[in-house]
Amino acid sequence: MTPLDSNGLYTQLGQRIRNAREKVGMSQEVLAEQLSLTRASIVNIENGKQRPMLHTLLSICDILKTNLKVLLPEYVSENEESEMALVAAAAPPVVDTIITQNDEAVDEDTKDAILKFVAHLKK
Repeated sequence: MTPLDSNGLYTQLGQRIRNAREKVGMSQEVLAEQLSLTRASIVNIENGKQRPMLHTLLSICDILKTNLKVLLPEYVSENEESEMALVAAAAPPVVDTIITQNDEAVDEDTKDAILKFVAHLKK
């Protein structure tokens, strides 16, 4: 993935976060407060200028009552299946810990989205 592609990914992610936030009628200030971030951070995330951490994305999903798959832009690489297998094999404890926090099961779509995101971060 080139830097330009990466920028587009975070721009789309930010737009999807903004859409989800507006859909539930929440202000940037309230979302920022619930995430223990500044409003400026939310503005930057929504504009694709700040890259949110995975735990922040999961918190955003909880707060906005949405699925991570809804927020993450579709990304398909030539080697997507092999990349996901490598990520799953290389980091199962970390991914499993994230996925099963608070003893709540996560659906397969969300698990796949997390694996794709982790694969993207490893690039």
